[in-house]
Amino acid sequence: MNTKKDLAISTINAEFIHPQLEKNYRQGVMNQTGHHTTFSLLFTSLYFTALATYNFISLSPQYGFFVPLGFPLAVVILSLVFAGVSLLHPSLFSNGWGITIIEAAGFASFFLTALLHSTELTINCMNMIFMIMAVYLFIPNRFIMAICTSALASLVFAFMIITNYKPVLPDLIAIYFMMISANIFGGISANRINVMRRLEWSSLAAQKKNNSQLMQEIAIRRQLEERLRQLARSDALSDLNNRSAFLDLAQKEFQRARRYDEPLSLMILDVDFFKRINDNYGHATGDETIRNIGQLLKNSIRNIDIAGRLGGEEFVILLPHATIEHSYEVAERFRQALTEIHIDTPQGPLRLTASIGLALCSKEDHSIEATLSRADKAMYTAKKSGRNQVKVAPPNNSG
Repeated sequence: MNTKKDLAISTINAEFIHPQLEKNYRQGVMNQTGHHTTFSLLFTSLYFTALATYNFISLSPQYGFFVPLGFPLAVVILSLVFAGVSLLHPSLFSNGWGITIIEAAGFASFFLTALLHSTELTINCMNMIFMIMAVYLFIPNRFIMAICTSALASLVFAFMIITNYKPVLPDLIAIYFMMISANIFGGISANRINVMRRLEWSSLAAQKKNNSQLMQEIAIRRQLEERLRQLARSDALSDLNNRSAFLDLAQKEFQRARRYDEPLSLMILDVDFFKRINDNYGHATGDETIRNIGQLLKNSIRNIDIAGRLGGEEFVILLPHATIEHSYEVAERFRQALTEIHIDTPQGPLRLTASIGLALCSKEDHSIEATLSRADKAMYTAKKSGRNQVKVAPPNNSG
């Protein structure tokens, strides 16, 4: 709901015309309403505490002790109780009925207190106008409920003035004019306050929605960027590191191994007679062969090993913390596992073999490319020796 029609606010009740949006607004400001109600009730308790003190000082000789002091203090206790309830359970006041009941109780308490001061018309009128303005401006109630409560209380107070005070006509007109003015100006102000609160809430809600969408777009963009980086460093067929990515990772591992004087082995394998596979079975079968070898490599190596496709039918594995003996065992296991892969073709199952070259990084290797070159020579020696076997490159210092 983000159209102007959805966000329209009624000038009559100062609420969103769309019912669901109004419900969302009340839920959104529920905690804020609870805190405002708590503050209003705490202020009310202070007001009636002062009133109880005044009653006791001014009326105790005539009315005794309990009435002037006990009744306002009871209001103070109830105000504090409701203040705690509104703070702990703000949902009870989100629809306006809870606040309206408290306002009605407050007016009733004031009327009973005013009866104790039946000779102080001016003070009671001032207090009544103060309470009317407080209902409109100070207590966070819905506009229609606030105006109904205040108007009904004004009528009751007007009846009390006529029956208990019997003022002269000019004074009566002045009092009624002040109460009517307080309701009019208070109602107009409350209407504008309620409208402004909803406009502010809708603006903040729209901003949060836009921020949320922006964060989602940023997250999606980051995922796409990460995916692009992966694609740029990954071989599409084998799902292994491509040549550039492998050399970058391998060089870092090479430098680490040199720094800590740890063994590091490198293995190159080349699929035997791969050109015949493409020529006899088609490039689709050749691609399937590459995918199978890539999956086999991923399933066979350790987490710390680095595998990649150098290009064509050539693959490479870097084995950290691996001696040449351990690497030879790994190479033999992989060579044997490769012969057990059967790729179905129209001409029958295709069986694979590979020639593998091993080299141990030595202190004489100035970079990972030097070790890679020695492993590559060992791999070609394996091919020349009949293929489907593993050959180990001699140490660098032996030529």
